[in-house]
Amino acid sequence: MTAVLALDTSSKFVSLSIAREDRMLLEYNFSSKDELSSTLLPALNFLLAEVSLSIAQIDVFAVAVGPGLFTGLRVGMATLKGLLLSSGKPVVPVNNLFALAFKHKDVGSPICTLIDARRNECYCGVYRLVDNVPTEVLEPRLLHIDQLKSLPCFSDRSDTSDRLDTLDRFTFAGSGAVVHHAFLEENFPGCRVSVRSDFLAAEIAHIGLEEFRMNRFVTDLQQLMPLYIRKPDAEQNFQANQTNQTPQANQAVQG
Repeated sequence: MTAVLALDTSSKFVSLSIAREDRMLLEYNFSSKDELSSTLLPALNFLLAEVSLSIAQIDVFAVAVGPGLFTGLRVGMATLKGLLLSSGKPVVPVNNLFALAFKHKDVGSPICTLIDARRNECYCGVYRLVDNVPTEVLEPRLLHIDQLKSLPCFSDRSDTSDRLDTLDRFTFAGSGAVVHHAFLEENFPGCRVSVRSDFLAAEIAHIGLEEFRMNRFVTDLQQLMPLYIRKPDAEQNFQANQTNQTPQANQAVQG
């Protein structure tokens, strides 16, 4: 029976789980701030010990690749790559927005997953449910919450196949939906906000197993990359400083 280990470090809600086929053996969740790099490996070892398995006995690994916290994603992927160095074990990268949609797939309606990115921005994905499985309507993106109502899938002006005609049954889910609950109720009357746990390792394990069965995984760890929709603050600040300094540099050259 295939053993799957799943890991999500994309937010302060860190989540790990181990499953055999479709049966969840154990899920371990905790909240972390700045100590993730020192607590993640002990948490993994605890999880494995509790189910009497070693890393070598895990057949498939599934990991959240974002969007989410840059530092958390780096720590999670670096830890996993260190454990699997030269092992050739299959790793399934999982989009957090899709994992959120999977967590809420029993709502029976299209789902917009929103992950709070602060500054009144959200990471956003939109999914239809086909045979109770989320199917992407809108690829992941970063947007200001005010831009949500102008997306093609919500717009009456859209004549595309992505137009969703069941807005009265639409569901919003995720931390962004909780933060912007009042905005959603005002601008999407008749829709609902589904609030559930932010821990996603159980869903990531299930998705990882299904992807593995369809041969959608990587074995070359260099191909395992985080999904950065927004550039890290440090990179944005550096680019802004470079832009601000360019006119001065040009003046110096001209002078």
